[in-house]
Amino acid sequence: RRLVLKVISIGIAVGLLGVLGARFVGRQLLVLVYNPEYAEHGTLLFWLMVAGVMLYIGGALGVAFTATRAFKKMPLPYFAIAIVSFFLSATLIPAYGLVGAAWVLLGVYALLCVVMILLLKSTPLPS
Repeated sequence: RRLVLKVISIGIAVGLLGVLGARFVGRQLLVLVYNPEYAEHGTLLFWLMVAGVMLYIGGALGVAFTATRAFKKMPLPYFAIAIVSFFLSATLIPAYGLVGAAWVLLGVYALLCVVMILLLKSTPLPS
């Protein structure tokens, strides 16, 4: 458990650096790496970085759950996540475009974290 918490902490720290970078120098970075037309998507970059933090946490939790080898518990929650993803996409993307797509990712990755936590709580970790 300590290793999982350590990996999650590193993911959060790295992710927050990305979020702060996107917030304060995101537009300049987009101009530098791509071209000035991309600078108008600074808000999108910010939300993608926020979603990335959730993905880092969910990924670490997913690896921990995979270590339990309780693979039979995985299909139903992942099916539910796919359904939620479909409905979030159908609602947010037409209304908010690219930023809506980033919000879909954020919601789906947050749900992934919740699902992984619930699965880990119901499954003992190997020693």
